[in-house]
Amino acid sequence: MKRGYMDRNAALTPDGMLRARRLELAACVREYGAKAAMIYGDTASADELQYLAGVGPYWNNAVCVVDPEGGRYIVSGMTARVNFWVAMMSGADRNEIRSAGPSLSKATAEYLKATYGGGLLGVVGRYFPEETLKAVEAEGFTAVSLDEAMRQRLMRRDEGSNATRRKGVELMKRAVAEAMAGAGPDRRTMQEAAADVEYACRRAGAMDTVILAGDRNLCFFKAPDRAPDGPWTLFALLQYLGEWLVVARNSDPALNAEAFAARDALLKRITPGTAAVSTGRQGWEADICPQVRSDHAAWDGGDHGALWRGQTASLRILCRGRGILIEDMILIEAGGAEVLTDI
Repeated sequence: MKRGYMDRNAALTPDGMLRARRLELAACVREYGAKAAMIYGDTASADELQYLAGVGPYWNNAVCVVDPEGGRYIVSGMTARVNFWVAMMSGADRNEIRSAGPSLSKATAEYLKATYGGGLLGVVGRYFPEETLKAVEAEGFTAVSLDEAMRQRLMRRDEGSNATRRKGVELMKRAVAEAMAGAGPDRRTMQEAAADVEYACRRAGAMDTVILAGDRNLCFFKAPDRAPDGPWTLFALLQYLGEWLVVARNSDPALNAEAFAARDALLKRITPGTAAVSTGRQGWEADICPQVRSDHAAWDGGDHGALWRGQTASLRILCRGRGILIEDMILIEAGGAEVLTDI
């Protein structure tokens, strides 16, 4: 279950902005000639559902059905007592929400059958469950993935998303800095250091956290309850008001300083329109992730496309031969990138 601050900041993400996001999906629905689209999310991964519908289930799961005009209907796998919260997060009326508990797939299929009869349905969500697809298809629907069609739309987040992430960075970076201070010299176990980071970030308002430890080979795992036998990397993936951000640091300040030097020499060259980055230093690599997601711990780099002004992204700097890795949230500006997680 997620914890922490579970509200929606309507000043950053008003109802009109959520509707504008749904209209992007509605345009895809019309392009494909579909009756509607389904967006799925659960406690582990709700990136598309959170962004397009404002709902990130803090336990169980949910589906939002979006019609060709941007209207929506939410089927919640949570209990009816939290329908008020679902309405508050999504901006939906209470009569646009159905609480289905463990019968999410059945309830979704029933709603679609009664509303649309059958036909083509768009599907959005990297981890859309087979059980729900089968239930819907049994009612006479044919599912088509809209993930690729929505990829660029979902990558180019609006100002509400970017502003929320910047606000989260300001809260979380102080918590990470305080908890990580002396992680090497003070002989805390890796588990204790990770727990201190999680506790500090939860207190600062994190909805969810993924805290991992990395060894000399940059293999990451759950932090063990033992003292490190040398420098190690702490990887913190944090969620604030539905937006994910990441920061990674080595326990050895000297190794961080080397990585910072490689990072800082690169920042001025990361400008709007940039499509690839290189540190220009032997043995050092750099990569940009344009959209940090719930599954970012599994991200292994790659082509990110052109960046744009005002975008928030993550910048990873690593030296595989020496086992050094740092990662920061950055802001893309006309004159270069600014490091947001400056700790």
